[in-house]
Amino acid sequence: MNSENKNKNTINETFSMVALEEVEENKNTKYDVQVTDVCLDLFRENKFKF
Repeated sequence: MNSENKNKNTINETFSMVALEEVEENKNTKYDVQVTDVCLDLFRENKFKF
């Protein structure tokens, strides 16, 4: 893996963490609680990938 790929992976991981934090923080205000919980579980258990 070259340095460009490493940088992309780091950026993607950072973005994913920030996005999941945003969803978690806005659960029940912007996002449905049950749907949020299921989605967060899927992402955190690596059972879903883009």
